[in-house]
Amino acid sequence: EGEGGCPGGSGEGIAGVVPGMRREGGGALFDPYIRNACPLTSDQVSALGEMLRRLEGDPVAAVAAVRKFWPGIEGAMQAFKAANPGCRFGEFEEWRGYKSGCEGGWFLDPGGQEVKSHILKNLWESVDPVPAKNQKIPAFFEPAMLAERILDYLETIPPRELLTQLARVALLNASVCMKMSEGVQMGIEIVKRRIEEFEKSIDCLNLQTRTLRQLWRRFAYLERDVSRASSLAYCLPSNPNLVHELLQTSMSRVSENERMSVAEFFAEAHSSRRSGGGVKAPSPS
Repeated sequence: EGEGGCPGGSGEGIAGVVPGMRREGGGALFDPYIRNACPLTSDQVSALGEMLRRLEGDPVAAVAAVRKFWPGIEGAMQAFKAANPGCRFGEFEEWRGYKSGCEGGWFLDPGGQEVKSHILKNLWESVDPVPAKNQKIPAFFEPAMLAERILDYLETIPPRELLTQLARVALLNASVCMKMSEGVQMGIEIVKRRIEEFEKSIDCLNLQTRTLRQLWRRFAYLERDVSRASSLAYCLPSNPNLVHELLQTSMSRVSENERMSVAEFFAEAHSSRRSGGGVKAPSPS
């Protein structure tokens, strides 16, 4: 039993089984505990790439450069070997591709910098299997570097991604404002549901022209519905079910005591449209 209580593992420092992956011999591939590290900043990625280009003809020095300028990669290899005794480099690379997309494993991707396979394989062959808890490597998680990584991300964020984030913020802010409208506060179900559906579509926002046009069209329809709901809620207070039906089908069965208010509302709207004047706010009575 490995560290973390994973039965069936003959290795050490096992956190669990890697989903959808098997050893070349057919056995389970185990996910090791690894020591945390900050992802590389763009400056570190550039420095690593430049160093590897200079040391292309010196494999020993190239391995030393990777060990120094790519914090965490050596420890990850040691932990993987400890969790999967007798494993091969190809299995590690397959696991690294999976793990680099998971929280806590982002440092396993050197920021898009290509590190040639033979360099990593040379490093792999030089390390021993050591579980994370027993590794003697100096601590390489530095809070200051994490803050540097955040600032680096803000400095180098692609324009499309930045604009996408700003658009989401603007649209979500508009939806929050709509939720504060009189119609929603009154509890008109159809308007609340349409706002929720719109917010879900914001999560899938991308800056493709066709998608944006569809989203803006939905926003315009939603804004119209919220405006209508607020107007009806003002004229027909304490009647959310009636307003819901009017917004959904434009028709509704009206009880005897509500008919006068509804008739006055639509008569005044019709008169205002014919005269070209604005609609006066009807008396709540």
